[in-house]
Amino acid sequence: MWRKSSHSEGTNDSDCVEIGRWRKSSYSEANGNSECVEIGRGADVIAVRDSKRPAAGMLTFASTTWRTFQTMITD
Repeated sequence: MWRKSSHSEGTNDSDCVEIGRWRKSSYSEANGNSECVEIGRGADVIAVRDSKRPAAGMLTFASTTWRTFQTMITD
């Protein structure tokens, strides 16, 4: 299922970001913590949002930038 960003309404469709499925951080689940970050994948972007406030917006990163970030934090 694809979801159009709520911030895309009323704008040119080329400005919207569509995200497949949001995935919650495994660290949030393991600790019983309700302060969660969710990650969503688009065609060529990664989106990050606060699961407690999904309508508040999201940060988007180019897929290559996100991979670099992941490499830096796991090494």
